[in-house]
Amino acid sequence: MNSLSLGYKMICFDLDGTLLDTKYSILAGFRDLYEETWKEFRPLNELEFVLGGDSLALLDSMGFPEGSINGWLKYIDCYAHTIHPFDGILDTLSALRQKGLILGVATNKLRIEYEETMERHGLKHFMEHSICLDEAAHAKPAPEPLLYLAEQSEIPISQMLFIGDTSYDIDCARAAGCDFALAGWGASEALKKENAVVLEKPDELLSLIE
Repeated sequence: MNSLSLGYKMICFDLDGTLLDTKYSILAGFRDLYEETWKEFRPLNELEFVLGGDSLALLDSMGFPEGSINGWLKYIDCYAHTIHPFDGILDTLSALRQKGLILGVATNKLRIEYEETMERHGLKHFMEHSICLDEAAHAKPAPEPLLYLAEQSEIPISQMLFIGDTSYDIDCARAAGCDFALAGWGASEALKKENAVVLEKPDELLSLIE
């Protein structure tokens, strides 16, 4: 793991695949929606393209009927029992807050999903700022979500660090001029090989701000 700049005042996180292990619920939910809509079964390993991006734009681009996002959310909820924080996340967030850092989330989840999921898994109280898919003018990989968090927190982007697990997160950080570290516990092996700063476990984040 290479070093990043010192002097961070705010740590921002992606949600799915970074704070919470939601992969199965998202893929299985989309599989069920796809089968209901198109009467065709597709295995989960063919559906990983749905992870991390703008779900509303994805459904529209694939020709799903308007309002299909509600069906996807319904199916995801059927697999809610499979969702959990990654090992070490809760302790790491607690330690970061104790060190006086401001924490935030930039997610391509809808606000209603964010509120329910974060509350259910005991993460919401750690976050002082958040921006969701239905609130940003442009979703990740555009820079707007991180620029919004910088504006709301009144912390310069140069003093923020973004943690994420997908190419959408990487491109968002790059476009915003924000330092980035890859959440290796949720990222693909290909992305791990491509990124200079890879955290294998959440608590490795603590060494970046000491």
